[in-house]
Formats: sequence, structure tokens, C-alpha cells
Amino acid sequence: MRHLALILTFLFTPTALARGPVPEEHWDDEAKLTLAQALVGEADWRHPDHLAIAWVLAKRFRVYRRTHPGVSFAQFIRFYSSPLKPFVKTSRARAIRALTWGQAGGKWGGKRWLKVQRTVERWGRGVENDPCPSALHWGGDMDKAPKPTALYKRGWRITSCTGGTANTFYEPIPGRRQQS
Repeated sequence: MRHLALILTFLFTPTALARGPVPEEHWDDEAKLTLAQALVGEADWRHPDHLAIAWVLAKRFRVYRRTHPGVSFAQFIRFYSSPLKPFVKTSRARAIRALTWGQAGGKWGGKRWLKVQRTVERWGRGVENDPCPSALHWGGDMDKAPKPTALYKRGWRITSCTGGTANTFYEPIPGRRQQS
């Protein structure tokens, strides 16, 4: 009983509650904007997908930092998210990369963009749960769905998520090396 009290005390201290999914030194204005842009770029306006993608990015960033300690979370997101890569020249990708924090007009702005920003803020504070706790990768409608045998050979399998995500999320197969 005493151990449970210690654990609960630790979990509910202000310091523990202030921790978010990304190390504090990487959770700055650039990271918030870059994450919000990536979420819209990867999942349009679908809230469940936004949370799942944000969590996958955070989990992969923790792994990536082991061998690339100088890379910021914002830089990592730009490496990982196709719509944020500068060589992607579609009008959609350019519009998403042009979004700024705060009010924005036009097709990509408005209340939907503000809602994404609020989601990013809440997620960064650690308030939003991970709807796909075992996921470490995702793919969308535009990606050619690999056959299950090809997925298995690459070390991945489809995982289930709560909240009705539209993207497909993948978890690593234990004991197998993953290839993206």
C-alpha cells in the first residue's frame, strides 16, 4: 500500500504532469507549428489521426535521437512527413507549409486550423492519450497498401487503434527487423 501511495504521489506531482510526449527542450514554437502542419498534411482534418500520428512521431523521435542527438523535433518531423519536404511541389503541400501559427484565412485556415493548433497544444502538455499505443508507423489512402506477406517481410503488421482512424497504423513484429 505504501508503494502505491509513492507511485501515485510521483505521478500526480506538478513536475510529472508538466511532462509531455517530447522533451521540453524540443517543444518550442517551431515544433508546434511544424507538427500542426504535418498533421494537416498527413491526415487533413481528422482528429483521431492527428493524435495517432503525433504519438508515432514522438515515439520515433525518441528512438532517432539515440543516434542523432543534434536533431530537433521540428527537424525530425520535416524529415518524416512527406508534405513538409521542400522538394514536394504540389499546391497542397505549399499551402500547408505556408500555414502560420494563429489565425489563417483561405481554404487551409479558419476554425479547422485553430482546432488543430489546440490539439497540438493539448498533446504537447500530455493531455491527449495515444489511440494507437503500439504503432510506430502509418500509411494513408495514397499509399499503396502492401500485402500482408510483404508487410511481414518488412517487419510490420497492422495494429488496431481506438477512435476510428482513417490512416493505417503499423506496429513492429517482435524479433523482426523493421524496414520502412
